[in-house]
Amino acid sequence: MSLKSEALAQKAQSRKAVKYSRECEVCGKKPQTGHLVSHSNIKTNRAFNPNLQKVRHQKANGEVVTLCVCTRCIRSGAVTKPVARKA
Repeated sequence: MSLKSEALAQKAQSRKAVKYSRECEVCGKKPQTGHLVSHSNIKTNRAFNPNLQKVRHQKANGEVVTLCVCTRCIRSGAVTKPVARKA
């Protein structure tokens, strides 16, 4: 393998190893619990998970990082998306 392909393989493997929790990295929104109510009014437990998306965020110093944030943070402008990737 060439040096470039080894570096790409290592980068891809490290990316797969990242596990995100069900928590927004900006506002801290987590799953909430509640009930699923049937037509006969039987209540069973369920979880309401936040709508989390992986987004590339550009910090003030220009560094680009990937964050797991809820759609409300994206919509409100709490995350600054980078202009374009350098080819």
